[in-house]
Amino acid sequence: MATWTPELEKLIRAVGEYAETQMKDILNPKASVIGTTLRALFRAVASDGGKLVPKACRQAGYEFKGPGFSDLQGLVDLAEQNDSTAAEKIKKVISTQQKLTEAYHKDPSIKGTPTPADIFRRVKVGKRQGIQY
Repeated sequence: MATWTPELEKLIRAVGEYAETQMKDILNPKASVIGTTLRALFRAVASDGGKLVPKACRQAGYEFKGPGFSDLQGLVDLAEQNDSTAAEKIKKVISTQQKLTEAYHKDPSIKGTPTPADIFRRVKVGKRQGIQY
């Protein structure tokens, strides 16, 4: 089990900020699907957000497998075990992601087997379904 430190708590809060930014952008009905997809991919791949998540998970004692946020439940559990509110945003993002995943799998326009990298179609379904963060 990971040792709870102020640095780890700070990392978990930063992951929460990153995850919340991603989710709010994905679900923003006023933003274009292509623009949202590109921004989300950029933040995940080219910005510090993509590096921050695996780093926090490693420090928490497990490997981030991604690509979604449901893999961050370990950070939520660790924060709660240490009476910290650091992962509140992550908890909300995980809940919203579960709604998105359910909507995605139920959407009649989705054909074939979805892949984890199929972010464009996921964003499109989220916006079309009007799921709120």
